[in-house]
Amino acid sequence: MVKVSFTGSFLLKQPNKTAYEEFYEKVLPKSKRVVVPDVINTGNKLVTVKNCYDREIAEYLLKKSFDFSYYPNADLKRKFNPQDPKAAAAILGKEKKVIEDKEVIRAYAENLEYSKKPIEYRWEPDDHIDKTLNALNLSKEDCIITNIDNILSLYDNKDCRLIAKASPNNDMGENFVYLYPTPSNTILAKISYDGRMDFYRCDKSSLEDFKWHFYNAVKIDKARQHPTKKV
Repeated sequence: MVKVSFTGSFLLKQPNKTAYEEFYEKVLPKSKRVVVPDVINTGNKLVTVKNCYDREIAEYLLKKSFDFSYYPNADLKRKFNPQDPKAAAAILGKEKKVIEDKEVIRAYAENLEYSKKPIEYRWEPDDHIDKTLNALNLSKEDCIITNIDNILSLYDNKDCRLIAKASPNNDMGENFVYLYPTPSNTILAKISYDGRMDFYRCDKSSLEDFKWHFYNAVKIDKARQHPTKKV
């Protein structure tokens, strides 16, 4: 089996315009990246990013069924010029390793750690609401939702019982949640930018750490430029 270190470049083969624009705007990092158009064939896109983002890029391209090749040794050190597709094609032509098999790419991607920081998390107003509901396996129809002083409260739609309180997303795309499975039991959790939920230990130090992150996320959100709500 070909060994892949995921420190290289992705050659997207004539991607659909709408799909590529979504990838470019919502997934591709704003910095530590190079995009070269029309490499080898017109319409192709050569994408090279900082190594720590390779897993997220690979998983997104696989999930969205992009047609692409992976060059594991062609990283940012190759100094690709966005204005010179011929030079980029020449560099790729000298690469001995090029991987087309998506299952090989998928298998190695699963064994890599995610970057500590999400790919250029881009805040959008109230973007923590759906993420929180999905993590808790709830829908908007299940809940009464209030958002007071930037703190989200979820109540059971049937008996108005408090289910959870959640902070907004911080600059890392994480938010912090008090869960109330019963009136006498409180669980502390963090929901990462991609919806994964991790739980805090039930001790004093963990509680203090959780509270700091919860209210720091609230502070960050209050400083953001929220759109004016229509009356």
